[in-house]
Amino acid sequence: MDSGSEVRLHIVAPRGTLPEGTSSVAVDLARYFTIVRRVGHNPGLMLLTLRALRQRRGFLLLRIGDLSWILRASESRLNRWLARLERERLVIYHLTSDFGRELVEIEIIESEEIAAIDVDGSDHRLQHTLPTHWFVQVLPRLGRKSFVCYLYLLAREQDESDVAMLDSRHMARTLGLLGTLHLRWHLSRLHRHRLIRHHPARGVVIAEPPPLTRFQHLRLRLRQLRVVPHFARELAVLLAALGLALWIIFYS
Repeated sequence: MDSGSEVRLHIVAPRGTLPEGTSSVAVDLARYFTIVRRVGHNPGLMLLTLRALRQRRGFLLLRIGDLSWILRASESRLNRWLARLERERLVIYHLTSDFGRELVEIEIIESEEIAAIDVDGSDHRLQHTLPTHWFVQVLPRLGRKSFVCYLYLLAREQDESDVAMLDSRHMARTLGLLGTLHLRWHLSRLHRHRLIRHHPARGVVIAEPPPLTRFQHLRLRLRQLRVVPHFARELAVLLAALGLALWIIFYS
């Protein structure tokens, strides 16, 4: 071969069979809600999302834009949440560059000072294994507070029976909601996404997130490409202009 220098060699090394299964992250929800009460639900959810994405992607680089579309927040808000987590000594971040691109190096601190207090206020550990695809498929569709409501119900699950007892006032107070009406709105979103259904014994039945349809996959992709939020703004402007035009035509 005359162009031997262009031929690539692939040397196969012995390797064991890779394990099958879904990527997941172990979470102590008791400790998580303690962090939420300490730093707020937005920085707390950002920390949990960082853990899930680190588990999902390994040592690959994570762009700030990835967090932006997943958490549905601007980069300036993400920076404020990150600074809050550092002030509380939950993360350490360092600004650097990689081949001319800005890079944020984040270290997640395992603090033993944070006691595991469950949502009822008693000492308890609520170990759950959360699939990491929830953070790229469910969280962006639900929004931050509705997703945290779902985590709260998982923490209230009774002996793995998929039934969670619902104390509306306590739940609204723990999650920093405006009241029970605000909570009902988020519960209705969980019900609409088929994540919960009502139980006759004053509780709710928790369901696993169903597989996405092709249309839902498309919407997520458009959201990741920043097409959906941009289109929503353009549509709002168009409708406002149309309403103003109709008002001028019929009332002028």
